[in-house]
Amino acid sequence: MVIFMDDAERPTYSMAEAARYAHTSPQSVARWRAGYGYRTQQGPKRSGPLTGGSASGFLSFNELVEVAVVSAARRAKVPMSKVRIAIDTARELYGVERPLMTIRFKTDGREIFTHEREADGASRYVNLSRTGQVAWKYIQDVLNDLEYESGVAVRWWPEGIASPIVIDPRISFGRPYVVRRGVSTDAIRSRFQSGESIEAIADDFDLSKEEVEAALRFELPQAA
Repeated sequence: MVIFMDDAERPTYSMAEAARYAHTSPQSVARWRAGYGYRTQQGPKRSGPLTGGSASGFLSFNELVEVAVVSAARRAKVPMSKVRIAIDTARELYGVERPLMTIRFKTDGREIFTHEREADGASRYVNLSRTGQVAWKYIQDVLNDLEYESGVAVRWWPEGIASPIVIDPRISFGRPYVVRRGVSTDAIRSRFQSGESIEAIADDFDLSKEEVEAALRFELPQAA
């Protein structure tokens, strides 16, 4: 399936939704999108935006992915200063304007890396948060719940690849859905909040009880 720029760039997700999906706060999403000013001993400074989206109140799928990458790095205890250095270094090294949605980043909890292959097939890890220093050890993916096509993130499993919940800008207008049947998690939440049982919802949508429960945990985390 081809992903069109209109799908991936369509404003779809509120800041509150993006924050919930990416396990961060709406305030953090707003700061990462707009940048922010701060004071130092040398005077006021400003950090620019980390994402490449529009100034509208809603995020596109591409910007949602960028927010998810930053949030994952922060949860892995990577300092924000190193996140910024990694983004700037990736732009320079790889010649891409929005590296957070085109590069498979990795982290060891202190630095951010990319994985490259040498001509002879050997692996190397480039430490982006130290301005391109090469690291020669294995580092786990911080976002193994993203799927890529032609080097671009096109699908995101916000609760992990083992979950049945996926976000794809080409399906259901980008709303989260149960991958096996294409049923939006919002539709399941709505039916449940209207008083229908999990068993009735599962039967109506031809879902398993576990799929319905996963959708409800995703949509109603506090209730879960």
